[in-house]
Amino acid sequence: MKRLPLWLVLVGLGMAACAIPEPPPGGPEDKTPPEVIESFPEDGQAGVPPDGEIVLGFSEKMQQARLERLVSMSPPAKIAKVKWKKNAAAFSFENPLHPDTTYIFELKKGFGDSHGVKSEKSFHFAFATSAHIDTGVIAGRILFRREPTDRGVVRLFVVPRDTVFAPEATRPDREVRTGEDGVYRLRYLPTDGRSFLVWAFHDKNGNMNFEPDEEAGGVLPDTVTLTDAGWKMEEQNISIVDPREPALIAGTIVNNTGVDSLPVVVSLHSYDDTAKTGPAYLTMCDSLGVYEFDDVLMGSYALFGFLDFSGDSLCGGYPCPDDSAKTCDEPCVQRADTLRVSPGDQIQIEDLVLPPAVTDSLP
Repeated sequence: MKRLPLWLVLVGLGMAACAIPEPPPGGPEDKTPPEVIESFPEDGQAGVPPDGEIVLGFSEKMQQARLERLVSMSPPAKIAKVKWKKNAAAFSFENPLHPDTTYIFELKKGFGDSHGVKSEKSFHFAFATSAHIDTGVIAGRILFRREPTDRGVVRLFVVPRDTVFAPEATRPDREVRTGEDGVYRLRYLPTDGRSFLVWAFHDKNGNMNFEPDEEAGGVLPDTVTLTDAGWKMEEQNISIVDPREPALIAGTIVNNTGVDSLPVVVSLHSYDDTAKTGPAYLTMCDSLGVYEFDDVLMGSYALFGFLDFSGDSLCGGYPCPDDSAKTCDEPCVQRADTLRVSPGDQIQIEDLVLPPAVTDSLP
């Protein structure tokens, strides 16, 4: 049986609905978000005419102005006009779509009905202007600060690219958001042996635009190639390192000085601090000698553990008890190696020992 165009079906439904009396004014407030209930072409449909229209049917009367602002197509296609027939919108394009190409059409969340109620989820579907729709899949998980992120944006690029190619500044061939569990799935990809580069960034403000001063990105170390035999590649995970992510540093200092009236102080001094202004980070050991820093930024540090008799937060000297004109050394130990910290590191320092103190030098 021949299928009627979607817009004609919806017009017929709209005319039939005219015979049904509407609720009187002052009824219950509309709080139901609108939805796309049908599309033409349908999801997965092949053989779509390149010079045709895309039609969406909505669940209710819609706000019609500038709906095209919420439309994203991959590969890109520029919308020329949107025509409305009752609750259906028909999108036409400035130029015919490419032949032998699989497209993904997305209407982003935020489209509103006539009462101003906004949609809470997006709508997307795929169709092909070729005889068969592409079936390739690349999937994985995006981690930010070692945790799955629902603010990941994943972009796919067909390679090779020119020598000045930069994924953060180039229009992608495909783009998807991650789900709540950080999972992404790039679907409907060609399986003809071409290779793809997959790059992702943490979309801090949710605007789908990469802002290098505020956001961090990462890339799969190898390109991905899909073929008819290997049409699906999963576990393609990207861990995004935030250059501003602090590191966690922990360890234990064994206090053998014989003094237990003072806690052991632990300090980190930055080698980048040429002015020697004092410790960059300072903390104290607990009763078991355990210490922890959870906010250390990238850099190179010297680590000290000491009893701070002088109260100056430095591993140094203090007035000797038997002669205040002289200076005695505070019990102190320094980690032999430079501590090199990268963003997001979790470093466990080997145990350090404060040796027994000279009895007559203790306060």
